[in-house]
Amino acid sequence: MSIVWRKKLWFCSLARVDPDSLATVKGRIYRLMAHGAPSTTRAAIGAPAPPTSRNGIIAQVHVPANPAPHSCGVLCGVLCGVLCGVLCGVLCGVLCGVLCDACQKMEHYQLTHRTRHQGIGLECESDGEGDLMTRFMDVCEQAARAGGQILQEMRGQVNPREKAPKDLVTEADFASQEAIRQLVMDAFPDHGFLGEEDPQPTDTASPATAAEAPEYCWLVDPLDGTLNYTRQLPNYSVSIGLRQGDRVICGVVYDPVLDECFAAELGAGATLNGRPIGTSTCQRVEHALIGASLPANIPRGSKEVDRLIEVIHQAQAIRRLGSAALNLCYVAMGRLDAYWATCAKIWDVAAGVLIVTEAGGVVTRLDGTPFDLDRPQFVTSATPPLHTELAALLQEVDGI
Repeated sequence: MSIVWRKKLWFCSLARVDPDSLATVKGRIYRLMAHGAPSTTRAAIGAPAPPTSRNGIIAQVHVPANPAPHSCGVLCGVLCGVLCGVLCGVLCGVLCGVLCDACQKMEHYQLTHRTRHQGIGLECESDGEGDLMTRFMDVCEQAARAGGQILQEMRGQVNPREKAPKDLVTEADFASQEAIRQLVMDAFPDHGFLGEEDPQPTDTASPATAAEAPEYCWLVDPLDGTLNYTRQLPNYSVSIGLRQGDRVICGVVYDPVLDECFAAELGAGATLNGRPIGTSTCQRVEHALIGASLPANIPRGSKEVDRLIEVIHQAQAIRRLGSAALNLCYVAMGRLDAYWATCAKIWDVAAGVLIVTEAGGVVTRLDGTPFDLDRPQFVTSATPPLHTELAALLQEVDGI
């Protein structure tokens, strides 16, 4: 049997073929059509004879240009069309919903961001580098990261000395602070600056302490956790907070070991490396992991020891990690459920207290009165019920 192409027609020639072979011939012709046969196709087999001839010789077999599809093909086509339509509709609906939600959130953020800045008395006019709060936050993070980089470069190469009994300082403390000071003062030369390693730092930075005090003051601990740093224990940080009046309006705590940058601005929430964070949901002391900062010199029988023992008996566990700034941030993100300190300085906690409160935590003095930045003896907790219980426990030791 031979099949040839002549003048836009397919011809199939053979000497004899029995009637049962018609299906085979037609099948071959249909396959030829599927692989490029023209729209008008005819098969000629042998000499002309009626298609119904019984002698096995067939004159012509006419093949329609577009054979009717099988009913299964029709059904599949309908189902595919319906499914594609449904899926496209669902995907379009989801994408539109996501985009609309994102637009609404952005609009809400811009509105609240602008309102909060106006509410705390900041200038929000664009000056080519973003509004004033954005500049504060950018410089704050840049300075903290610059200080952290110096700490990492000098790690293991410092010679610690005592500036007070059991209170160490290193060349890295001074180098970090100097880098931070240069960045901050270059950006805001009219601001105040209070660093832990200043020649004669005071424990306060309130604008009320001097008639000519600047409106803004940067509160800096260039290395919070110096003892850990000198022993190469990976728990130390750089802490920078910006104070305006009696409140801290932005702050950053940077952990150079883990490259974790905790940040917050007043009224705008807290973040870790740009992602929002929040406190845990712990409600009871018995379920809480609690941090504590104790003075370097604790006499036997002191209330500091009594508080620690009492909380150890009640809490799930206690941690004394060595960096007040990181302890506060750990409460802010749920690694710790609570934390108390009675020996912190203003530069230790200025940024951390803002971060934990912006993350949803509660901060008060040990006696339950409002937190005082200039006298930072405090307790902070993830939730109000936990805070009430822990504060009562600490007050019981003090006889309050």
